[in-house]
Amino acid sequence: MGMGFPVVVGGPESLQDLVFAGKYDLHPHGMEQFFYGYKHWRVKPADVREDILIPVTFADHIYPRAKQVLRVFRKLGLKRPSVEHALRFGIAYPEEQRRCPHVFLHEFWISLANRAAFLVLEGNSVGRRLDFSEVCFPRNAGNVFMGVKT
Repeated sequence: MGMGFPVVVGGPESLQDLVFAGKYDLHPHGMEQFFYGYKHWRVKPADVREDILIPVTFADHIYPRAKQVLRVFRKLGLKRPSVEHALRFGIAYPEEQRRCPHVFLHEFWISLANRAAFLVLEGNSVGRRLDFSEVCFPRNAGNVFMGVKT
């Protein structure tokens, strides 16, 4: 388990507001994918609170599956993040996603390709983007999975 990243959740902004506040480099297909999923994602009215996002890495599993990641979260006493956690992390720590992909295993949604998908915040020296990943994460052995400590 790595260091924690405090994020404030439960504010009045819509998810669309949070996407635009993150200043991501989104191509039209990415926007279409996000807003297709967006209709399933809602910021639930809640008291404003600070949660700590804890990065978890998997040195012993090059390509962990979502079930493996969630099992480790439970062992560590972490909860699943929400889409709001992902977007607020991107706003608060824009440079972190340039180091490696950060995967947020929120409640999945069905993508335009009819597959279960999760948000991944990625980037490099050129830009930052919101991306989507399926239940298995074969793209990058360096993924960091973000759990929530409340």
